[in-house]
Amino acid sequence: RARHILIATTPMDDAVQKTLKKEMAAKLRQTLVEGGDFAQLARENSDCPSKDQGGELIPPFQRGYMTKPFEDAAFALQPNEISPVVETDFGYHIIQTLEHQTQTFEEVQGRIAIMLKGRATQQQVEPLIRSLKQKAQITYLQGTMPPPEAMFMPTDSDAPPMESASPAPAPQPAESQAIEPVTDQEAAQKESCWSRLIKKIKQARD
Repeated sequence: RARHILIATTPMDDAVQKTLKKEMAAKLRQTLVEGGDFAQLARENSDCPSKDQGGELIPPFQRGYMTKPFEDAAFALQPNEISPVVETDFGYHIIQTLEHQTQTFEEVQGRIAIMLKGRATQQQVEPLIRSLKQKAQITYLQGTMPPPEAMFMPTDSDAPPMESASPAPAPQPAESQAIEPVTDQEAAQKESCWSRLIKKIKQARD
């Protein structure tokens, strides 16, 4: 369990704006270290929807569900410890870990297997998509812009969302949107989607 305060940045922010936002985050952190009320400061300053619950991320999250800098900082903290200012693609965070919860291997082994299988499948799919994109001849109407990079990735109807090394462009301020663990049935459906997608791509290449 953790809570945070987010000072959000956007792709439109210049260096000066980012510096000012980072300084604001640093001042908030100092206030917290000196005994400030985390929940109140989150409600008054955070750009994340979690501010409505005092910055707490509900439900609790596991490793692999948050962007890496945020996750690394949160899991490194002792209960009630305040993190340094943490920068992610969403902006600047001040994190407080409330509680560490440990699950047994038996409780998580199914999810671990699903996660590893999903990553292996993704590693097969991404090179195929890049290859098709490079070979494709795409014509755009005059005066229109090429579609964003995400247009070349699987849609929700073809496959589950791809996990990337960093959050997708223009994200919602949603480090707080901790992903709930999938059920075995949902995992099987996603695996089936990936299998169909790989088959379609291989057929297109042939």
